[in-house]
Amino acid sequence: IKELCRNRLWIRQLATVHTVKESCALGFRTEQGDLGDAVWTCDCECLDNCDEPGFGHIVLEPHEHGKCVKVCRKDMRKASRAGFNLEGHIRQRIARKVAELEEMAFFSGNGQGKPLGVLYKGPGCQGIPQSRYWNTCNEMEIASDDLVKALLCGMPECCRNSPNLTWMFPTEVLCSLMCLKDGCGKYLLIENFAQSINTPMTILGKAVRDSAYFP
Repeated sequence: IKELCRNRLWIRQLATVHTVKESCALGFRTEQGDLGDAVWTCDCECLDNCDEPGFGHIVLEPHEHGKCVKVCRKDMRKASRAGFNLEGHIRQRIARKVAELEEMAFFSGNGQGKPLGVLYKGPGCQGIPQSRYWNTCNEMEIASDDLVKALLCGMPECCRNSPNLTWMFPTEVLCSLMCLKDGCGKYLLIENFAQSINTPMTILGKAVRDSAYFP
């Protein structure tokens, strides 16, 4: 079940996974604020405005979850005689439920009895700072220009050229993006409807992932 769950959970596949074997918790340093810009100076000049970067500390602890399914032996025997792998079917169903539970927490979990989500904003953890947000021209709509500006103007070159860079959208937003059309009514992100909906999708050459639990 664990392997089936991990195969379903794409956000875990993109993350850096630390395996804790001999401890019940894992501590990380966090930066509180960014450094200012560097300035030109001579060797003997003293810089008065020195930054004092603040550092914090968060502790990540494993959290337990579970799911119980009752199946009588009579049903197991019937399924076996019919050539149906009932036990494997139940494993798949449990793995899907566990993956959904973890995916929701990995985005917005508050760390209380569940994982700390990457987008959670709360005491001691402010999530992604607002200075890194990229606002669209229209708060209610996303245009093709917004995607180009978000990629080219919203992040430094060293980040946008990373092979691991991935777009992450709420499922509803991705659906709206796929419906974008040019002046002739042609879809911008769909080459043809003959291709499978499961074909890996890219936007501006970057992989695309979506989640119904993306806040």
